[in-house]
Amino acid sequence: METLLLITEVTTMRDGRVCIAGVDRTYKAIRPVLPHHIYKRHLYLSTGQAIYPRAVISLDLTPEDDLDRPHLEDCRWDTTQPTTFERETSPDNWKRVLTETAATSIEDLFGTEVHRGENVAAGSGLRSLGTLVPERITNLWHKSHDQRQHQYRLEFYDSTGQQFDIPINDLTVQTYIQRLQHNGFKMDYIETLLVDRFNRGEVYLRLGLTRPWNGWCWLQVTGVYTFPDYLAGKNFTEIELFSEDPTPN
Repeated sequence: METLLLITEVTTMRDGRVCIAGVDRTYKAIRPVLPHHIYKRHLYLSTGQAIYPRAVISLDLTPEDDLDRPHLEDCRWDTTQPTTFERETSPDNWKRVLTETAATSIEDLFGTEVHRGENVAAGSGLRSLGTLVPERITNLWHKSHDQRQHQYRLEFYDSTGQQFDIPINDLTVQTYIQRLQHNGFKMDYIETLLVDRFNRGEVYLRLGLTRPWNGWCWLQVTGVYTFPDYLAGKNFTEIELFSEDPTPN
């Protein structure tokens, strides 16, 4: 079925894979899936346009059968049918969508108990994707497992006062951090810069749950969006083109 989807997040995964998600006209969350994973190359359409947050795309989707909680948003993406870029949504509509889908606490967002501030039990919950208005963001930091494995984490509080420290797998944030590092900026500076930028205005976090692993689904930050926009409307494809610091003053 042809569906208009406003992309709300593009999430990085291992081995060049990504996950995309969005909402339809009724604000229903949808996660397009392919049988053999979605890779970054799938984000670039034949017309040269990209799939990125704020983009409205038209694609052929069919709801998956026998879905297991909390991943109730999956729909099969038929890439044999045209996928087209329709437009970029306006800043006002973008904020409206985030506001209409927002919760103020993690447990309200997912509809289930969150254990140790980092995971929920597989088979539980009302959804695996949503928007949170955090009470405040307190830290961003980098964790390196080896020379090839890097993880960026965000520390924040929700409205209940519960603290969270979870991975940021937002492709735009990761691309921006890596571009700044490539241009010679130290991670200490980048961490301070981004926390300051995130806290200057209104901030919305898109959060998601990973697929089950050892009986648990793990929290992750899948999108960070601010008003005013800390990247002045630039998406990950535009950030990749910068040779110097792309942050607005």
